[in-house]
Amino acid sequence: SVRRSLDMTVSNGNYTQAGSASLQIRVGSASSYDQLWVANGTAFLSGNMSVSTTGGFTPKAGDTFVNVVRTSGGVGGSFTSLSSSNPTLTW
Repeated sequence: SVRRSLDMTVSNGNYTQAGSASLQIRVGSASSYDQLWVANGTAFLSGNMSVSTTGGFTPKAGDTFVNVVRTSGGVGGSFTSLSSSNPTLTW
């Protein structure tokens, strides 16, 4: 199972991210990273997703981070931009 350093939970409803908002995701290793978990709802995405590394972690080619956004009701939209201060992260 995936270990996470932080879970943001919306337990009873939808998550809506405005176009001016930014979801901050920290990556501590290939198996420890932040996730947005929307229980009992849908994630409606827009705006930025900003990814940073923590604890000295440096991703290597081939590292993948799945289920960064998890929902019980699906995902609508997409992030309009992705950013990172770590030059080794690409998408």
